[in-house]
Amino acid sequence: MINRSRLAVAAINGIVLSAFVTANAESNQLCASSEQRQMVQSALAESSKASPVQIAKTTGLSEAAVVNGLPADLQTPVAMAEFDNVWKALTKWEDALVIALSSDSVFEMFGPVPEGNAERGYFNFDAPDSPYGGHLNVDRLAAI
Repeated sequence: MINRSRLAVAAINGIVLSAFVTANAESNQLCASSEQRQMVQSALAESSKASPVQIAKTTGLSEAAVVNGLPADLQTPVAMAEFDNVWKALTKWEDALVIALSSDSVFEMFGPVPEGNAERGYFNFDAPDSPYGGHLNVDRLAAI
């Protein structure tokens, strides 16, 4: 049984990880303009529980611009050069909540994040004691 109260503590402490996939990782695609920041702030004022994906849909902004437009206390930008360090830190969490959103589905998974390794152009991860398994094309990630 997963200790959901531990997950609540992690959420209260503001721990969120989001990766943005872009084919051409140009800095202007990741930074929100002052107008875009205002759009994000307005969307949050209307619905404080809206996810970055939901705000991106309603505003027409990229998810990266939405997260960059959040108030400073709700974001911690990390350079992609730190991917290995971020992943290693995640593997130390007892329980992690990962939410995978698509246009028609929301998947929520709880459990330990497995270690991984780079091979054949992907960062591969899975473990028998983890609900997570998959492959990330890290070369296409522009920001964490």
